[in-house]
Amino acid sequence: MPANIHLIIHDAIGILSAAVMAAVVVFILANDHKKPLNILLALTATSAIVFLISHVIGTSIADHALAGQILMWNVSVIFICVFNFHCCMIALHREKEMRWLIWLLYIVRAAFTAVFLIWPSTFIL
Repeated sequence: MPANIHLIIHDAIGILSAAVMAAVVVFILANDHKKPLNILLALTATSAIVFLISHVIGTSIADHALAGQILMWNVSVIFICVFNFHCCMIALHREKEMRWLIWLLYIVRAAFTAVFLIWPSTFIL
């Protein structure tokens, strides 16, 4: 049994999950690509794919500096949260009354992303 079997299992599940999410994105956009709900759900799933792939690659690399640079793509988790919240508000028909909060979350997301890209050490401690 290989010493890093857990890493192999982790990577296989991550790659499989990314492939399933890619199929979900294609299905969502093929269904109706003009509905805001579908667009936001596809953006959420795409951000999840970016997270999964960067996580699998970043955890599989032995060079710590390179792994840290690749794991910076995990900033996409911020996008997942904001897109998912916006998607939920549309699904619950509360987008208009929660517009201020949606805008605030997009502004905070942009600020966090900018901070993490300018000072990467604040994201990966």
